[in-house]
This record gives sequence, structure tokens and C-alpha cells, in this order.
Amino acid sequence: MDVTLLGKGKAALLCLFMVCFTGLLHAQQHTISSFSPSNANTGEVVTITGTNFSSITAVNFGGTAASSFTVVSATRIRATVAAGTSGSVTVVKTGFSNASSAGFVFSSYPTITRIISDYNGYWDTNTTTNNSVLPDNSHNLLAFTYGGNTYSTGVNNTILTNRGVTYTAGVYKALPASLTGTTPNSSASFFLAVGAKKDGSLASANVTNASIRNLTPESILIDGSNGLDLGTGYTNLLATAISNYTIKSIDPNKITDSEPDIVVTQIAQPTGSIDTFQFVRSDGTTTVGNAISVTQNSVSRLGTWALDLFNFTGNVSYANAKPTTVASNGTNTTREIRLVSFKLSDFGINGSNYDQVGFLKLTPSGTSDVAFIAYNANAINIPPVVSINTSATSSNICLSGTSPAFLSVNTISGSGNSLSYSWEVSTNGGSSWSAVTNDSTYSGATTANLSITAGTNGYKYRATVYETATPSISAVSPEFTIVAQTSTALAGTLNPGNTDITMCLNDPAPTTTTLTVAPTGGVSTYSYQWQQSTTSATTGFSNISGANARTYDYPYSALGTVWYRVVITSGCLNTASSAVARKVITSGDGILSVTNNSRCNTGAVTLSATSVSGTSSNINWYAAETGGSSLGSGATFDTGSISSSTTYYAGAVTTSPACSSVRTAVTATIASSITLSSTNFSVPSTTTVCPGSASTVYVSTTALPDETYTVTYSVSGANTVNSTTASLTLVNGFGTFSTSALNTAGSNTITISNVQNGAGCNFAPSSGNTASITVNAASVGGSIAGSATVCTGTNSTNLTLSGHTGSITKWQSSSSSDFSTGVSDI
Repeated sequence: MDVTLLGKGKAALLCLFMVCFTGLLHAQQHTISSFSPSNANTGEVVTITGTNFSSITAVNFGGTAASSFTVVSATRIRATVAAGTSGSVTVVKTGFSNASSAGFVFSSYPTITRIISDYNGYWDTNTTTNNSVLPDNSHNLLAFTYGGNTYSTGVNNTILTNRGVTYTAGVYKALPASLTGTTPNSSASFFLAVGAKKDGSLASANVTNASIRNLTPESILIDGSNGLDLGTGYTNLLATAISNYTIKSIDPNKITDSEPDIVVTQIAQPTGSIDTFQFVRSDGTTTVGNAISVTQNSVSRLGTWALDLFNFTGNVSYANAKPTTVASNGTNTTREIRLVSFKLSDFGINGSNYDQVGFLKLTPSGTSDVAFIAYNANAINIPPVVSINTSATSSNICLSGTSPAFLSVNTISGSGNSLSYSWEVSTNGGSSWSAVTNDSTYSGATTANLSITAGTNGYKYRATVYETATPSISAVSPEFTIVAQTSTALAGTLNPGNTDITMCLNDPAPTTTTLTVAPTGGVSTYSYQWQQSTTSATTGFSNISGANARTYDYPYSALGTVWYRVVITSGCLNTASSAVARKVITSGDGILSVTNNSRCNTGAVTLSATSVSGTSSNINWYAAETGGSSLGSGATFDTGSISSSTTYYAGAVTTSPACSSVRTAVTATIASSITLSSTNFSVPSTTTVCPGSASTVYVSTTALPDETYTVTYSVSGANTVNSTTASLTLVNGFGTFSTSALNTAGSNTITISNVQNGAGCNFAPSSGNTASITVNAASVGGSIAGSATVCTGTNSTNLTLSGHTGSITKWQSSSSSDFSTGVSDI
């Protein structure tokens, strides 16, 4: 059949065609470029990034529809995960092919999606938008977001409050580690991982640096505040290094709450290998509840850090392994940060089995990269870890004569707090025990080191170690046994040899850092006491407190000459190290302080520095932290004309001996190059005050250098304050100032209109410069009705308060009508 369209019919067809064609132009195929986090639990939100997100009809995770989703823009969708499965993320649009991206992992447990640390004062990063700042030094975990809620660790809640973070207050502490077995040989990839600038330099990795050389695989798991240092850890722990963490008790009321109870860190390159966690009975093997397995490479990345990698001593205990050399490609490299957390109930712990738990057992995968494993201290009690300090203990005595003994324990606090000690002795082979007290025979009875003036063959000793804050939580050391044996002549030689040791002040990479004694003879066990003298090699020696091991790590943080020697005791014999005492000469110089400076526009800036010695002629100025030629010398440095903010470095140099200090950064700021906006400037907190009080205003910025500024602010709303100034001092990009008194109750908005530095340069924030201040109405006491006279022996009457505002804090009584005397709380 032929159809001919005439007149308006043609126009209608043309119009219909144009509508269809226009629709095809605007409705285009959509794509997915990424999604984060890559693993999530029911109820958690995943952000999907891509193109052409319009008219979207469905979002699926592993084939299961999202419980809800919001198309934020043409390039972003926020979708909430339902109870689902692992697989691809799929976005559906009618009339087009589904857009899919593989790699989503449905987690059986809520995930950690955000962490906050105290790096440079405050560092906040999450799975969706990783912070571009890379921590390069030690920094402590302040808070983390788990299952949509943010929990503080108790390290510094004030920082969180000041930054406007909404959180549930918690207390999390690192589990004290006691790793079984010995370290792998030096060819393995078991590394010490530390922030790239912990040794004082980004450009080089210095294994002999004072902040590096004494770190052990066990010590780095508990360093920092509450043991939660994210900037130190190990990589690729052997699968044979099983850890058993003693559990003193579990609070049954915390088993089913929403708070996470175990937090595990992953700080390097995870693989598909599995770490296994389980609670076991006191036999160390029988599982209580169920085990949990974690494949760390399925956990979403939270951030990235800059680090150095060092090889550990091979084939020694994990308690004694120390860094030896820099790992291949181990200088200022980067790795990713991940965290995962579990509740007690995830392990199958419940009201009927919680009291059966003796240990938390960790079986590493062989590729475990850990900074710490933390526990919820409000739910779990951990006793101290106690072991015999074999490097300091001398428990053998001579067959005849009077022989002293020295017993020592290594301890790690389970709570991170101080410890107390008590020693006991058994004279009948361990059948019964009695307390040891300080007297003519014993000293140190309440410390980690017990000195015995006259040991008795066969006597046994043990130490009980208590958490000082909670003495009911304690642990008992292994037993020490006094053994008598034949002695031979005792001697000891110091290493290095007889030559003087010359050190540069605070040298970041010294060639020699430790004195070691090699004892011979005696009764085969030895105790040590290191001594020092500033007088000579033969006189003026005094004991160095706590220096009781075979090695002594001497300081070189002060100029001068010190002689060292060690007294060795073995049974009835003792001798001072027979070789000439070693002389350590600390020379050179260092930078004591620097002064930043600024100007408003392009031009020269004068910077200054002072040295430890007070000498200015040996201060050199550089363009880089290491290397390069000196740009000038002296206490001050003129930058010449610069148009943008620039960092220079000051270092002290001496020629006899040749010493170059660590260089210190000094910043020349050109204010015109700085623009303040919400990306680098914020007033993060909303505050509440009483009438007549000033409000504290918190300011956070990454754009302004630390110094004192004058801020201009206004307050509008219930109170009016026009263009008033206040002083603001920034420390690590954060500071506070106080408003004038706000007298009227109600809501207010504070706006910062200008920030002026000491050079008179002005910065006007374009955004991020407002916050809310609420002035609460003053409370009214009201009046009490129901006064009565009661008979002696009557213990109550009814009183009614009316006409009051605010919350009733407490009732009080008084023997006088004006409440001038005899006031007490009811």
C-alpha cells in the first residue's frame, strides 16, 4: 500500500523523526570506569564513577540488586549494597547494553572505609577519595570508620573534636606481640618498613640512624601512642611465626554490640594468601567459636604512604632481630594502607563460650604486612607479656664461695600503661613460694631486675608483672633456677678496639653506634653493668641506669668526650672490661632552630638559622635536603627574587673532623601565590556556649605556613559582631582563636573575611570560612513548693520544682535557709 503525506502530515513525520533523533543524541551508552570501595558489606555505600549516568534503572552487585541508589551526576552513582554476592558491579539503563566492571567482593563483615591519623597534625583518608598526601614518618591512628560509624581510638580525641569529626569514643590498643620461631635468612623478603623520613632523610635510607637501628619485629608492633603507630611495621611475616596473644577476660556485655573488637593493619603489597584469626582455649589449639580468614588483597585501599625498607638479621628470635642493610629498591618507595576489623560475635563468641577463651591466635599467610593488631580495650583485657631477658640474666654461681646472681625479665604492657613487679623465691624446687623483699640479700624486688648478693644452688625465682592501672590483670614469668658450676678465669674484651671513636653530632648515618663485650670464662652466664666517665679512661666512672645487656648503644646527641667500660659478673667472679675504656668523641655541629619568613609579592626573602654551637660561619644553605652545592653561608640567607613559595635547607658543616649535619627545612613564603578556599582552609567545628561567653573557633589549613596571624571575623544572627580581629597561631596547620562575648541566646554564623600574616600580607578565604555558633539560653532555677516540717525519724517529704529551664543537675540540702552553710548533695 502506498501512503502519501501532504502538508502538515509531512511536518508531523519530520517532527517525529527529529524527536527520535534528538533522543538518540542525548541518551548514550553508559560506562563504568571505577568503583570504591571494592569490597563492602550489607548497608555500606559504594561510589561508582563513569559516564552517561542518566535514566539509570538498576544497580547490581554480583547479580544482586542494590537496596537503593542515587544518581549524583552524569558521572557518579552512590549505591547501597544489599545482602549479595561477589562479582561484577552492573549499571542498567533501558535500551542500552549493561555497563559492568569486575572485581567487587561482598564482605561478610562491615569494612573500614576511613582512617584518621595525627600525621602533620591531622590526616584523613578514605576508600573513595584517597588523601594525596603520603605520610612519610611515624603517625598514630586516631579514628576509623567501620560499618558507617566512626570510632576514636582514644589516642587524641581532642584533635577529632576540634576538627569537627563526629565519633563514638573508644579505646583501642595494640596487642603485645610474641612471635614464635626465628627470622628467615637474609635473602628472604622479610623487611622492616618505616616512614621514609623517620631516619631524617627522604633521599636516603640510613640503617644506623638512632630511630632505626634498634627496631625489632616485636617492638614495632607496639610503638606509638596506644601502640598504634601506622608508620612502622614489617612485611612478609613467615607463615610459621604464629602469634598467641593471651586474653585475660572478655566483657560479656560487649559481645553483641556494634563496636569492632579486633583491628588488623595491612601496610604493603598484599597477595591472595590468607591470614587466619581465631580465639582458642588455654591449650593454644582448641578453637572457641569459629576462625576468620582474610584475603588482604580483597580489602579496599584507604591510602598510600612513603617508606624505607630494611633487611632484618636472619635466623634469630623475633625479639632480637634488628635491621642490617637497606633492601633493594627500598629507599623512599610507596605502599598502600588497608585496615580490616571484626567484632567478637564474628568469631562465634557468645554468652556461653566467652569465658573459655585463653588466646587470640594469628596464623600469618607468609605475606602479612602489619603495623599493629589492635583490640578494643573496653571489651577485652590483655595481661602483660613476660619473658626471661637472656642477654642480661646471670643465674649460674660458683661451686664454692659467695656468688651474686642477676635475674631480668623482658616485659610488654598489655594496656600500654606502666607495669609493677613483685618477685618470689622457692627454696624447695617450686613446691611453695614466698615473697622477695629488698634487704641485705636482695635489691630490685619491685623492678624488672632482681639482684641477689649471695645465690643458693637450686633456688628458683619468678616475677609477677601487674598492669599498674588494673592490678588484677597480671602475668607470671618463666622460672629462673640458680645453678652452681665450676668457674674459670673471667675476662672480657670490648669491640670496637682500642682506637677512639669520633662521631658527628646527631649523624643520621653513623658508621659505628654500639659497643659490644665478648666475655670468656666464669660460670658461662653473665650479667653486665655499663659505666661512663667524662673525666678519663681510668677514673670518674658511674653506672648507666638500665644498661645491663652485652651491648650498649651510646648516644651522640651532645658535643663532648665520654669514656665507656662494662663490669662483667659471672658467679663469684667480676671484672671491669680489661681493655682500655673506649673514648667516644662527639664533634661537629647541628642546626638548633630556624626562622621562616614571608613577603606579599615577588621579591627577596631573608631566612635565618642558629647552630647548636652558636657559631654562624659554619651554617650553609642549600636548595635540597641532600646533595647539591651550598647557596650561601651564615646565620641569614637572602633568597634573591622569587615569585612563589620556596623551601630551602640549612645545615651545619665542620672540617675537623669533617661533619655535615642533617639539613633543616626553612620556608620562604610568597603570599600572592596562596589562595584560600574550602579545599585548603576550613572552620570545622560547630560550637555551643552560654550567654556572655566567648566562643572558641577552630581553623584548619594546608595552605598557610605555621606562624601567628591576625584574623578578621564577623558574627551574624542572634548576635552581631562586625569586622573584629583576633590572634590565630597555627601549629601543623591548625589553630584556634576566641570571639568577643556573645550575649544573646540563639543561632549564629561566624565568617572569617581575612587572614593577615606578620608581614602584612592578606588572605581572603573564598569558601570554607564559616561555622555555626549556638548560644544556649541561660538556665532558670525556678522555685520549690512543698516545704514541710517533719518529725524526727521521718526520712522523706515531697518537694516540687517549677518554673525552671534546663536540665536538673542535682538536688542539695542545707542547714541554713540561705544555703550559706551545711550544704550537701542529696
